Amino acid sequence: MTTLNFVWRGLLAAGSLFLLFSISSPFIEFTFFPLFKIPELKFVECQLWPFRGVCRGYGWPTFTETWFLDYWFHDNIIVVSGLSWILASLFIVQILTLVSAVISMFTSRNALSLAPILLCPIVILLMTISSIQLSQQQMPSWGSIHWINYLQGYWLTYISEAFFIASFLLRRRIPKK
Repeated sequence: MTTLNFVWRGLLAAGSLFLLFSISSPFIEFTFFPLFKIPELKFVECQLWPFRGVCRGYGWPTFTETWFLDYWFHDNIIVVSGLSWILASLFIVQILTLVSAVISMFTSRNALSLAPILLCPIVILLMTISSIQLSQQQMPSWGSIHWINYLQGYWLTYISEAFFIASFLLRRRIPKK
């Protein structure tokens, strides 16, 4: 009995750790080609986190990095593409998922351990919506977005969800005292 308690808590901790790695890793990468071609700037490559954006211009040394409120509501590419509220919501849901997983590790309520299982797919859905939103962008006065790729932050969320499900199923198998 105590071994099963240790195992489901270990699975929940592993899921939380993978989710933490997911939050701290970029989840999407895209390339932006400016409308007006100048010899110094050929294209811009951007990586997105839920709370941070990094863009590098190739052709001359351009580098921009924005965080939190500046990223969500003042970064030009993010605001023009309509991703502001999606990325802010993504970050909030990720933090709620992580907090609910950690809290359920130390409580005896089975219903609370269901929260990470339900919130993690919302995180995946918001990441996918971000990609779809970027791929359908029409920014005629700015340029165009090409080559959208999912990065490790996206894929680690699936692993985290698998650990949360395994932990929940194992926790349900433990008989009540």
